Amino acid sequence: CDSPAAGLENALYICPECGGIGTMRGTGNTFSCRCGYSVRINDYGFFEGEPAVFDNIADWDVWQRDYVASHRSEWLDSPGHVLCCQSGITLSEAGGKKANVLLSGADMKLYPDRIVFESASGSKCFELYAITRMSNHRSISLLFSAGEKYYEASSDSEWPVYRYVEMYRLLTGKPCK
Repeated sequence: CDSPAAGLENALYICPECGGIGTMRGTGNTFSCRCGYSVRINDYGFFEGEPAVFDNIADWDVWQRDYVASHRSEWLDSPGHVLCCQSGITLSEAGGKKANVLLSGADMKLYPDRIVFESASGSKCFELYAITRMSNHRSISLLFSAGEKYYEASSDSEWPVYRYVEMYRLLTGKPCK
């Protein structure tokens, strides 16, 4: 594979050096953070470099899940803190033959207790406790239900959907379905 680190930020979304969420990027065989932390992926799929905090994806993933669990209370005490965000999102209400577009070109922000969609035409807020189900469809759509309604947050290009599903699960303790 010419670019083994490409897209790795979809699964490994917390930097072990600075704790930044959504700050990692993969290019070629390099996986790095905005803070300067960087590792290379060798021919066997292991991380190398100084300092390589983890040498494999599984250990990094276990650590980031523990990181969220250990910071959950602290984050809930600061509900104004944006954990991660994504631009260029279309929020639609699913149902019937055609989805009803609520917002387009929106910024989607995940807070410790809610998800907020904001665009030039308005905003929509969903409390995490009110979201009953959440899942992803490939790397382009986040699907969730709140109350009696179903919603889709989507983009024309790939985005780290899994990060939001996993953070929802870890912040709420609810299983994703």
